[in-house]
Amino acid sequence: MTTGSIEMSASRNAIAEALCAALDIHEIPAEVTVHEKSTLVLSIPDPEGLEAAVRMCGLLGAPHIGSGLALRRPSGMRRLADRMTWLLAGVTGSPVRVEGKPGSISKERVPITIPATLDMNDRMVTHLTSQQARNLIARLAAATPEESLEDCLIEQKETGI
Repeated sequence: MTTGSIEMSASRNAIAEALCAALDIHEIPAEVTVHEKSTLVLSIPDPEGLEAAVRMCGLLGAPHIGSGLALRRPSGMRRLADRMTWLLAGVTGSPVRVEGKPGSISKERVPITIPATLDMNDRMVTHLTSQQARNLIARLAAATPEESLEDCLIEQKETGI
C-alpha cells in the first residue's frame, strides 16, 4: 500500500465515523464500512419495519417516503429502496445505489425470548462515495429531528398507521 492510498483510507475511515456520528445524533442505528474502491457502505438495520430508514429520510425532507408501503414485505422494501435512491441522489448530487435486504430469519418464526441480532434485522444498504457521504453528513447536520418527528406523527394520525 502506498502512502497516498493509506491517507485516502484514513480519510474514508474518518468520513465513515462522521457519518455514524451524524446518524447517532438522531438516534438512527447505522453501520458504515469502508471498501477498497473508495466506497462507503451505509447499512441501517431495523427490526421494526425499516422505521429508522424512514426517519432518516424524514430528516432529509421526505417524512412521508414510506407512505403506502408494506415495509415488512420484500416488495415494500424494494419500493422504499427505489424512493430512497431518488432522494439520496438529490441530497448527494449524484446517483446512489440503495438496496433493501430482508433479515435472515422471519420475525414470525422467532420466539420472543430470543433477542434480535443485526443479521436477523431487515436493513437498507446504501453505497456512497466519500463525497456523497460528506454531502449526506452536511444535510444530516442541518436537520432538526423535531420537524421530522412532527411530520411523521401527523401522517400516522391521518392514515391511522
